[in-house]
Amino acid sequence: MSLGSQKITADLRGVPADTAQVALDLPGNAMLPIPFAVDDAPEVVESAAGALAAPVTINGRLSKPGEADRYTLHVTPGEGLTLRVQARELGTSKLMAVVAVYDEQGKKLGQAGDEPLAEDVYNVNQSRTAGDPEIGIRVPADTHALTVTIEDLAQRGGRDYGYRLRVRKGDQDLRAILNTAYVNVPAGGSASVPVVVERHGIEGEVRLRVANVPEGLRVEGGTSVALTPMKDAPRLRNSPGVLILTAAPDAHLDGSPLIVEAVATLADGSQIVRRAEGPGMMVGVAGATQQGSVDRQRPVTALWLHLALPAHLTKSPAATLEVAMIDRKRMEEGDQMLFRWKWNVRDPNQVLPKSVSADMVGAADIRMIEAKVDPQDGTSGTFLITTTKLTRPARYDLYISGRLTVDGQTQDIVSRPIAVEVMEVESRSVAKTDSNR
Repeated sequence: MSLGSQKITADLRGVPADTAQVALDLPGNAMLPIPFAVDDAPEVVESAAGALAAPVTINGRLSKPGEADRYTLHVTPGEGLTLRVQARELGTSKLMAVVAVYDEQGKKLGQAGDEPLAEDVYNVNQSRTAGDPEIGIRVPADTHALTVTIEDLAQRGGRDYGYRLRVRKGDQDLRAILNTAYVNVPAGGSASVPVVVERHGIEGEVRLRVANVPEGLRVEGGTSVALTPMKDAPRLRNSPGVLILTAAPDAHLDGSPLIVEAVATLADGSQIVRRAEGPGMMVGVAGATQQGSVDRQRPVTALWLHLALPAHLTKSPAATLEVAMIDRKRMEEGDQMLFRWKWNVRDPNQVLPKSVSADMVGAADIRMIEAKVDPQDGTSGTFLITTTKLTRPARYDLYISGRLTVDGQTQDIVSRPIAVEVMEVESRSVAKTDSNR
């Protein structure tokens, strides 16, 4: 590769499959390593692209304002293709890309990058900005060539507007993105690991798993529930998932990375498995944070560290927390589910909170109400979760958490998850109660 007047050689023979970035050291330079994007597919540069075929990765740049790059793809009628732009996620580009695909007659088959944010009905508190676009298409009959265009949403350009266009066969794909750079699991306790699943053309359930579970670690949860089928053209959609890690008192967690994977089973029985992408590190940056800011500042990350999810064992928690469903009442408008929480404390004088938080992962239109401590047992209490006709029938992971103050320091305690099944709401005039389900 060339860095101005300096050229260096990158040895990629030992790089694992599915690696997105590697770190390159500059000879005789004390600066931090340079992140260098890599791929398993053939790589070409914009000036030498010519007519291409999937799989391929195109390296290009919008060198001046208003520029639109165009590429020709040789295709087979009926095949599926996924086109994904990498720009903002590279950490070195300001490009807010818009990618469009046209057939041989100039008819637009799809476009991404200027649509509303990816559907994420579960995110109501966090301000979000759009990421890099991705589009999946099915090649029409009698079509043997497609034209792909790349431009900036605000018609900008220059040296800071580089990109990578990844073209792959298949119109279904997914990504799993870790929301934390590491996880500390208390000995004899539990910790949660939130994951965002980015889906393109995949509406069914996605399962999260740890591929290299060490001895003494229990992995539970990990269900990213199926989404409501879309009537219009497929587009990028997000869904959450949470893995709960529980460590035995003598578990061996020394900081080695856990490999988190997302698995989707397609209609034909085949599977798509994608390794979760970890940030490596996360350092907040002061700058533009307003919703809608084109150059909004994001935390500094280090994907090139390839740390995945380092896991450490920490000291035993002051308490553990349990949750169980003790009653369910099926109503015409939805379910009412009664849950009990239970604290198991090490110090009987420990002050306990009057409520807990509950997360039914991926469930929309639910409410947690009527949380109250048991008057006969201060270590336990109950709460209700209600659903509506808008809550999608599925099997959900539910876990609870609570915050304790120990020696002036706060400890967040997480329970192991339980499975909660939400069924189709049936119209009825009489409520039905199912206990101990």
